[in-house]
Amino acid sequence: MWSLACYFIWNMWGLNGYARQNVVQEFLVQERPTLVCILETKLSVICNALANEILGTTFAYDFLSAMNVSGGILLG
Repeated sequence: MWSLACYFIWNMWGLNGYARQNVVQEFLVQERPTLVCILETKLSVICNALANEILGTTFAYDFLSAMNVSGGILLG
């Protein structure tokens, strides 16, 4: 049986505020994608607690740090 893969790519322009993190979290709960790529997080560090808060505990994740005030990628 085949399952339909759903992916989510978003240029966020910053995940450093709780409001934006909550929007992403609510969207992921609703849509349940299998792959998530968030661009322009503007975060230099993403710890396990923050990744789990944003993506939920069902995703393994990796990230690329922002440089100064630009960039950053979170992949789940």
